[in-house]
Amino acid sequence: MGVFKRPGSKYWQMRFFYNGEIHTKSAKTLNKRVAQKKLENIKAQINEGTYKQVKKDEQILMKDYSKLFIKWANNNLKEKSVRRYQVSLNQLIPFFGNFKLRDIDRKKIENYRGQRNKVVSKTTINRDMACLKSLFNHAITDGYCEENPVKKIKFYKEPQKALFYLTEEEAIKLLNACDTNAIKTFVILGINAGLRTHEMLTLKWNDVNFEDSFIRLRDTKKGGDDLVPMNEFISNHLSSLSQISEYVISKPDGNPYKDIRKAWNRIIKKAAIKNCTPHILRHTFATILVRNGVDLLTVKELGRWSDLKLVERYAHVSSKYKTRVVSILSERLQGDAKGDAVDKNEEN
Repeated sequence: MGVFKRPGSKYWQMRFFYNGEIHTKSAKTLNKRVAQKKLENIKAQINEGTYKQVKKDEQILMKDYSKLFIKWANNNLKEKSVRRYQVSLNQLIPFFGNFKLRDIDRKKIENYRGQRNKVVSKTTINRDMACLKSLFNHAITDGYCEENPVKKIKFYKEPQKALFYLTEEEAIKLLNACDTNAIKTFVILGINAGLRTHEMLTLKWNDVNFEDSFIRLRDTKKGGDDLVPMNEFISNHLSSLSQISEYVISKPDGNPYKDIRKAWNRIIKKAAIKNCTPHILRHTFATILVRNGVDLLTVKELGRWSDLKLVERYAHVSSKYKTRVVSILSERLQGDAKGDAVDKNEEN
């Protein structure tokens, strides 16, 4: 048992015992030392009971496995994530579709990125790579391959987008432009609680606690439930609504909205606010808090961001607050001193 080369083969082969049988497989390397290392890893996994044998139909093409992958995504991920994966697969399959999963390597992936780089942004290419990486992770779990070639790819550094948010004046204009209770509730919850679109459209009345002033969000982005404090503006508005459905935001017939883009486009046009998406409400929520002196850690907790780095992008809007804060130093340290200049002769 060990590594060897077949006549005419460029790759080293590995031979080992597994489940009482002798197995032979390619190490997919020209380097004998690398092949030996791979064989040692396989033996260690066999001893630990963690080795997963590749399925007999390891010849599966990428386009065929992508159907299994998207089926898994439909059953386990949110609709928005599935749509994002499908958009990427529509580009990935024409390029990789007829390759066997095991034959897709770093060189092929770099060729794909080079071609895509001519027509789309680096951000879009990164989304494609994230999709392909997830696909290979599931293929490994399903036993169709053993390595994820995307792990060897360094994602592009994405340019930081300018942060867009509503001024307080624009927020008021948007509220005044609301022409139905549904869209007004959407705007109020977005600005005052920082809720995401999906969270608002799936919010039910039995998760609104008027007595203790909080909203319970079910099955959130990070998993599990979250409690979001409800301010007086939200509480007063929700209390004034008729509960015609189990959903807080619903159509006149009581059915929930799958999306609210039509109503949204109507009110931003009426309010004369350009390039404004529903997610801007969440940016506005964070920006108003930071501008009024709320520290970033508290903003992170209120907005339920997973990482403080995601909140640091709002720090630039707090320049007036920073000036106000450092003025405390002059108040504390200046004491009775009037800021008189020091006599140069005294310095000497």
